[in-house]
Amino acid sequence: MIALDGVTVRLGGRPVLDAVTFTARRGEITGLVGPNGAGKSTALRTIVGLDRPELGSATVDGLRYIDLPSPARVVGAVLEHRGWHPGRTVERHLASVAIGAGVPRRRVGELLAEAGLEHVARRRTGELSLGTASRVGIVAAALADPTVYILDEPMNGLDPVSVRWLRAFLRGHADAGRTVLVSSHLIHELQSIADRIVVLDDGRLVADADTESLRGEGTVVRVRVRPDQLDVLRTVLLRAGGSVAPQPGGAVLVTGLCAAAIGELLATHALTAHELTPERATLEDAYLRLVCGPAAPRGSA
Repeated sequence: MIALDGVTVRLGGRPVLDAVTFTARRGEITGLVGPNGAGKSTALRTIVGLDRPELGSATVDGLRYIDLPSPARVVGAVLEHRGWHPGRTVERHLASVAIGAGVPRRRVGELLAEAGLEHVARRRTGELSLGTASRVGIVAAALADPTVYILDEPMNGLDPVSVRWLRAFLRGHADAGRTVLVSSHLIHELQSIADRIVVLDDGRLVADADTESLRGEGTVVRVRVRPDQLDVLRTVLLRAGGSVAPQPGGAVLVTGLCAAAIGELLATHALTAHELTPERATLEDAYLRLVCGPAAPRGSA
């Protein structure tokens, strides 16, 4: 388990984290999200002892990282790749990590195979793409089979196949009772896998809830309507207090009115519609509401 309790970190006199408290539990994937500069990376660095809190504490299984009997066997962390020797092969790099963690070198080949990375074993780390480097970093973190995983923006640069592998990797370890903490500035990356979401904004905690509670399960936030007489219906909806946003194909997204109310308006004004579809809240809706305030309906990209 990972616990931050009232953590305040200042850099250059400015609070990067301001009295942040949250817990990442065993058996769950906890998503740490927020805009760029929200303090996510600082929170992760504080957990592994790279940044020191001015106030509060960050612990793993009740101990500071530095006080863990064998940190590399407890925590597998992927924070950055810039410290890698660019001239070393992937195999040599991972072998040195294995030696430092006190695990057999054969683990390198086993995990490269599991990750589908055997073909890069003899490639130099300085030649790796961002996505491949991310996967190699995750392999390095897993060498000692730790009970806690801390991954900073692990999906950066990953192709769809690699994203699927990573999701399965994280889910498998959480289901095995391990603690998984993953950061991202893109909420949709975590929507399908996170059990719990922690949201930071400008160094402050703004939400800490299970994914479905944060999403507002079952909450209808807008209704998609595709009418025959768009201009007439738009006027009717606006007069009834709805907000209307145009969509492709002659449709509109309506907020402020439920589907039943829109149906009554259609009947009252003798209008017909080929589609009347309630759209339920997404995790991205909740996230944007927290960090940006109420937002207008967004059209399709």
